[in-house]
Amino acid sequence: EMFNVHASGGSKMMGMVKGKIDELFPIEASPAVRPLAIAITVLTSLGQKGIEEIGYNCTINELVMRLATLTKSAGLNGVVASPLEAKMLRAEFGPDFLIVTPGIRFAEESKGGQIRVTTPKEAIANGADMIVMGTSLINGGFSAVQRAYQEIAEGLEERQKKFE
Repeated sequence: EMFNVHASGGSKMMGMVKGKIDELFPIEASPAVRPLAIAITVLTSLGQKGIEEIGYNCTINELVMRLATLTKSAGLNGVVASPLEAKMLRAEFGPDFLIVTPGIRFAEESKGGQIRVTTPKEAIANGADMIVMGTSLINGGFSAVQRAYQEIAEGLEERQKKFE
C-alpha cells in the first residue's frame, strides 16, 4: 500500500517512480489499489554534524525542505522526515502531503541510535500523518500501545488548534 525511495536519488529517479505508478495503477482505473509513494529526506539518526560529514553544506531544515520540494515536484505523495521537521513541512506543503515520522519515543525513554526524536503527541501535533514507533511498543507491550493511542489523541486535539 505504501513504499519509499530516497529523495537524495533526485527528481529524475522520483519522476520515474511516479511514471511507473501511473502506468501500473492509472488513477481512473484503480484509485483504491494505487500505492502511496513517499521519499526519505534526512535520516533521524543524523544530526547537523552527520549531514556535514556526508557532504551537505546547509542546515538540516534546509536539506529536508529541498528534498521535500523535489519529492512534491516529482508528484510523490509525501516524505519520511523527523518529527522535528513535521510542522515546517505541514506549513509549506499543506494537508494533502503525507508526512511519516520515525524517531518516536516516549519522553522518558533513551533516544537509542536516534538524534532527532519527539513523543507521539508532539509528532502528531506538529503535523505528522503517520508515526513509526517500533522500539517503544515492542519493549512496552500492550500498555505502551494504549499510551501511544492516548498521546496520539492528545496530539490530534493540539493539531486542530495549530493548523485550522
